[in-house]
Amino acid sequence: MGSKQFVLFVLMMSFGAVDAVAAPPEIEVSNQRLAEQIDVYMQDYSDFSGAVLIAKASEVVFSKGYGYANEDLGVLNTPQTEFRIASLTKPFTAMAIMQLQERSFLSVQDPLSKYIPDFPDGNKITIHHLLTHSSGVQNYYQHFSDVCHCTSINELVTAFKHWPLDFEPGCQFRYSNSGYVLLAYIIETVSGKKYGNFLQENIFDPLKLNDSGQDSSESVLKDHAIGYVKINHALQKVPPIHAPITLVGNGDLYSSVQDLYKWDQALAAGGIVSKKSLEEIFIPHVLMEGSLIRGHGYGWFVDERLGKRVIEYSGALRGFLSKYIKFIDDQITIILLTNVEIGDPEQFAKIYEGLTEICSSSTGRNIKDQKLKKK
Repeated sequence: MGSKQFVLFVLMMSFGAVDAVAAPPEIEVSNQRLAEQIDVYMQDYSDFSGAVLIAKASEVVFSKGYGYANEDLGVLNTPQTEFRIASLTKPFTAMAIMQLQERSFLSVQDPLSKYIPDFPDGNKITIHHLLTHSSGVQNYYQHFSDVCHCTSINELVTAFKHWPLDFEPGCQFRYSNSGYVLLAYIIETVSGKKYGNFLQENIFDPLKLNDSGQDSSESVLKDHAIGYVKINHALQKVPPIHAPITLVGNGDLYSSVQDLYKWDQALAAGGIVSKKSLEEIFIPHVLMEGSLIRGHGYGWFVDERLGKRVIEYSGALRGFLSKYIKFIDDQITIILLTNVEIGDPEQFAKIYEGLTEICSSSTGRNIKDQKLKKK
């Protein structure tokens, strides 16, 4: 299926009308059975701490919190608990760029030199390249000691802009958080607002995402989950983020599974941006090396799992992991957030992969089969 065909498929299946209608009795029974399967499946992960939300055909099938948001205060995680979502920030940054394009503040074909005139090779790098991780701008994580002193976005950009490009812009895909720092810089430059304020006014407030915002290491929010690392069966708080400015635009937002589902539904209903802009967002503009399917749009990965088309994104930050995946064919959304790192770094992936297999089957798999796959 070509990229244009896939976009039409996405718009038809995922971004069409979402008017609420009563589900037939057989659908309600099926959803109830699915929820029971998920609940049984999650019981085997007793050390999981976080929140899970599963929706099917615009109906929440399963929504539940696990473990502690704050162990000291005895506060439990719920679907409204706010977690740092790390790189799941990037789809919001991309959406802000598309909003500004629709308002004629910028074009995704603009060169970076239009906004940072002295950026080396900035005339070769476009906003499109930044959005799709095809700019060649080095990921600052590779040289964190060179940027960890930065306290402002201007200082951060100055610290890495003279690094040589990894490759000629537009030639390949290579994940770069620096590209999304530059997008945040552009958002601030053309809008005249701080990055977090722009998102608050143009995405979070209009969509009533009351559990979402730009994180601050200085603020302590009532419903905010604390990040932990589990060592010898005991939870230890992760230290404050060092150089939090490095996360601007690429990993500094927080949200809840409930709010991320509102975001999912807002994408389905439209209204944030036009259908034309949604087409641009979900085209796999750049394919992963060696793949004919997996690609990157504007802030999203476009892929195929279990023979079915998906859009997805993940995030990882010390003490926090996030995952959003939407199956276009089956109209299934899986949102998973956690605030505890455990000894097995692959457990989080095992959980969402198991949930994916359970949910993506139209008939529902036998839960015993899922338990065997976890061993």
